[in-house]
Amino acid sequence: MSYGVKYRLNFSDESGVAKKLEICKKNYSGSVIDMIGGAEPVVVKWTADDDEYSPIIGSECIITLKQTDSVTYEDFFDADEREYLVKVYYQYAGTGAAIWNLTQVDWQDADFNWENTSSIFQAYWSGFIVNDNYRQVVQTTPFEIKLKALDGLGLLDAYDMALPDTDASTDAQNIFYYVYKVLQNTGLSFPIYYSNDISFAGANYQITNNDGNNIGVKFINYITDRQETATINSGSSAEFDFVVVPTLAISGANNINNVTQTQDFFVPAYRALETVFPDVENMYKPGDLFNDAKTQLSNILKSINSRIFQSRNRWYIISNSSYSNQSLKDSIATSAASGTIPSNIRQSEQTALENNGTENVQFVTFSEAGIFSGIVLENVLYEIKTDLQNIGVDMVKEQRKPIKRLSLEMNQENEKRIIFSPNNSFEFTPSGNPSFGYTFASGSIGAFPIVKQGNQSYRSNSKENVDNTNTQLLITNTNIHQANTKTALPNILRFSYFMDIDDNFTVDNDDPNLPGPPLFGDFFFLTLSYQFYFTVNSNTYYYRQIDNTFVKNTEINNTFGSPEPDLNRWITIEKGLPTDLDDILDAADKNKNCTLFFRLNKPSTNVVTGYNFLYVDDIYFAFEPEQDANSIVFEREVADTFTGIREFKFDYTGHNTAAAYFRPRDNNPSTYKRLNEITSQQMLNDNRANVTRFEGTFRNIKSNGNPLGFESKIFVDYNTQPSNFAPVSGIIDQMEYAVKSNRYKLNFRLPNQDNDKANTLVIKEI
Repeated sequence: MSYGVKYRLNFSDESGVAKKLEICKKNYSGSVIDMIGGAEPVVVKWTADDDEYSPIIGSECIITLKQTDSVTYEDFFDADEREYLVKVYYQYAGTGAAIWNLTQVDWQDADFNWENTSSIFQAYWSGFIVNDNYRQVVQTTPFEIKLKALDGLGLLDAYDMALPDTDASTDAQNIFYYVYKVLQNTGLSFPIYYSNDISFAGANYQITNNDGNNIGVKFINYITDRQETATINSGSSAEFDFVVVPTLAISGANNINNVTQTQDFFVPAYRALETVFPDVENMYKPGDLFNDAKTQLSNILKSINSRIFQSRNRWYIISNSSYSNQSLKDSIATSAASGTIPSNIRQSEQTALENNGTENVQFVTFSEAGIFSGIVLENVLYEIKTDLQNIGVDMVKEQRKPIKRLSLEMNQENEKRIIFSPNNSFEFTPSGNPSFGYTFASGSIGAFPIVKQGNQSYRSNSKENVDNTNTQLLITNTNIHQANTKTALPNILRFSYFMDIDDNFTVDNDDPNLPGPPLFGDFFFLTLSYQFYFTVNSNTYYYRQIDNTFVKNTEINNTFGSPEPDLNRWITIEKGLPTDLDDILDAADKNKNCTLFFRLNKPSTNVVTGYNFLYVDDIYFAFEPEQDANSIVFEREVADTFTGIREFKFDYTGHNTAAAYFRPRDNNPSTYKRLNEITSQQMLNDNRANVTRFEGTFRNIKSNGNPLGFESKIFVDYNTQPSNFAPVSGIIDQMEYAVKSNRYKLNFRLPNQDNDKANTLVIKEI
């Protein structure tokens, strides 16, 4: 979508640093209209709740303009959503000359056609005007109007979880690609800057083919995060370096037991958590509908103790606890790799801050398209005294008491669920394969006006006028829906259909193919038949709904409809399938991989006119475990006589629960941990003692004039204060930036990732 600049306001802050506000209109290509700013024309706010571990921090921009006889802003009142895009810029690194005359007292009343210099502008914030917040005083000109723009993070709950546009079964994506897909719902395309010191330990695999046939191997390369394939000839071996263990798959062997796999863990190069893969099952919430995008994003970020926000026209994802100097982390990782447990970590952080006056944080970066684009170091430090000046003498230090016990509860409802129909709601539309998962005799998948869930459904206008002809309408593709006859068979089968028929439809009551007297009603009949079956070796087993079993003989199941209840509404057919098939399967078919099929036939009906379409959605066959123990709790308790308790909850997102994760201090295979072991320890560390928080109003006096971003860190460096006043830099939790007056209202806290706080860890299910 193209946006052209329609309105522009050039101004400078009270320090003389040039700023620029642009309001862009969708598909606009006309001339630029100069705006007149109010006393404080641009205020950008980041507001979070009191929980410093909140995963999503949205932002907004309040714009105050002056309307005159010659400059009006009527367009905003009637604008559609995302009609107007707001962009805020600042003069980068002091380049160029200020465009506002500092001697001008009433700057807002000055000539707004200041000479535009060669200033280099850097984007600071972007968002869309929300027209329901438009305010206009009804009076004669001149008067002020206020506009509000949002970055869209807080509105993600209005969108379904975005699915990849590639098939995850053949082209695995890392977790950041899923994050990227969610962020597309905001309408803003920014690169992603990620900082988290949790890493995943990949492995080397030696695979020996003991089978008489060649085998195909699929795995995710730890270095590239992309799927690779290889063929191993019968009786030969191959070694694969840097394999992401959970994604290893082998096909083509007569007996999987004839494949020998030897795993050799290694310590990879220190890097961010790029190889966490969400399972497709975890895109669903209980009830099988997609999680909304905000919920899914929140779950992903909670699983790695991180937050997301916009700053400088980037999406930042940073750790809530371990967002700090990279060189120190590298030193700690090197020490841990040699077997030495690091000590006095916080003191080392303090010393580095005092000696260097900088804090270079490592960011793993991804492009606007969600593709890994490199690793960068950025100095994010602002020091109170040299870079920030407290104004109004309002700086306050607060402390929250430490905690005795911390519990991190992970809902596991989806962990053991297996969805064998990955495109059950027709939301996957891989490039080159828009019908992924199915073969259609007619009809197509699309964003039709009638859907059961998600944004797409299947539609066909084909029908039969003869009952029980069983002409195929659609069928699932082979080799996509696979299970094991002993350990993993679906126990739920479900599909939904919608018969779109005009209210004044006509029927053929004289149809000789009518099965005797109409089964339902006097004038109408409908039969919709389906088959569900699986193949193993040379046998095929069909589901028979009459007695809820599987048989070897071809079986066709019929559903019947009547006019009153079943027309022009969604009808759901759901069956609980048997899974213990020992008495049915041939001996050679037990405990073998099988391929599952769902087939839907053309509807048979006597409707002559008024028949429009059959819609189908939610073709779902899955293994749904009993939900006796839905949550796993990582509970940590210290021996100190504290009384505080903190509890955190999130849904399982598909990360690996094996002990294969590490921080720099855990950079040794002997100290690898489960992911939630690390995040719960981080949270406990932060709360081991009084949590220090500062509030106040500040002016930016940094020599280059570059403004604080929400990714910035604050170091309270008063030489007259005792050394323990603020030993480390703080992470900003809330910020309000009045651009023209160069004033920042800040709320920031000091994390505490010193040596791990001793505690007792209990892992339990509830």
